Amino acid sequence: MLRKCGKVITAYTKDIISKDLKGLKHPIVMDHFNLALYELENGTTLEEMQLMLMDYERKELYLECAGIYKALDFMNFITFYYYIRYALEYYKIDIETNQLEITDGIKRD
Repeated sequence: MLRKCGKVITAYTKDIISKDLKGLKHPIVMDHFNLALYELENGTTLEEMQLMLMDYERKELYLECAGIYKALDFMNFITFYYYIRYALEYYKIDIETNQLEITDGIKRD
């Protein structure tokens, strides 16, 4: 088994995910991707979803695992994107002096 970000991922699941999107467009994968996003939007934590992922892998339901993993990866990306976006609005970084300046978040011309 391979470990990534605290999630256990079997080599088979990793192979499904890394293929040229044929596996990721499978109806079972897309159904579980959408269900996992729905669950996350309705308050299920990332840790609970990771436990679900591990449970599906123990049951060897690899297409379902790929959908859940895809949703977790998507949510991590979106969270990171909004974190960076927030940071860029409220902090100004001077690359030459390596100084950080906190702004009020209001864009000025």
